Amino acid sequence: MAALILSVLHAAATETPAHADLDRGHRCATFQGCVTRGQLLEEPLDEGLVFRLAPDTYGWTIGVFDRARPDEDLAGIATPPYRGTNHRYLEGWHFRNQANTGPNEGDVNAPQRERGFAFVLTPADYRRAAAAVDTLLWGEHPQAEREQALTTLEGASRGHGTLRITAMTLGNLVPGAQAWFETLDLDAELCRPP
Repeated sequence: MAALILSVLHAAATETPAHADLDRGHRCATFQGCVTRGQLLEEPLDEGLVFRLAPDTYGWTIGVFDRARPDEDLAGIATPPYRGTNHRYLEGWHFRNQANTGPNEGDVNAPQRERGFAFVLTPADYRRAAAAVDTLLWGEHPQAEREQALTTLEGASRGHGTLRITAMTLGNLVPGAQAWFETLDLDAELCRPP
């Protein structure tokens, strides 16, 4: 049941490309950026939201935050899967084979140059979605409570984003190691409902 719930949520979070939202009156922001290893990128959006690429060991993590609550990742709670490889994680090893001896030609199951993600719109949406995800992922809960949590999560108003990697250089190209990003050029589009 949990796997089915997570696959339904994953499909709902990534089924609509952000550019299709323009036709439905959504407000969209587009921008380009370039980052080097270890560098933070932030792009202010309307209504107090901030798009963020936060650096980590192998690359960056996509996030959307309310300026007033920088510890609540509005994209992290709205973009399944909640365990394992996620489109929000941009890591160099996604683009290398398992042995790190050449490009990924399909032997590493990881997202590639286009990354779709969703984000809830407010801190209140974040708190409701976080409680629902906790109910769905952790502990033993009655079926009715799990179904209510799924309804709450599916009903949260969401924006959608797409990040496209337009150029990159990778480092740590040592056989048996994990590659990381040295540089990353991107363009992004984030759309919110009217």
